[in-house]
Amino acid sequence: MTSRRVTLAEAKLNLNELLEELASDDGELLIELNDDLVFVVLPLEAYDPKRLALERVVRVMEEAGRRSNLETV
Repeated sequence: MTSRRVTLAEAKLNLNELLEELASDDGELLIELNDDLVFVVLPLEAYDPKRLALERVVRVMEEAGRRSNLETV
């Protein structure tokens, strides 16, 4: 997966071009403001497995909490 880093100002100026580039590639777009990363744009194929894995982790943790029946004293 290729990464492209741009500033927020550049992203604003070239948004259509950047979106077309992302749609034709499986890369990611990192948008920075004052050298701080403020946005990450990933293709859906990359996002879905991460989202599904996170949902599985949450379900397992919820189930573990129910089974252990933890209570505060």
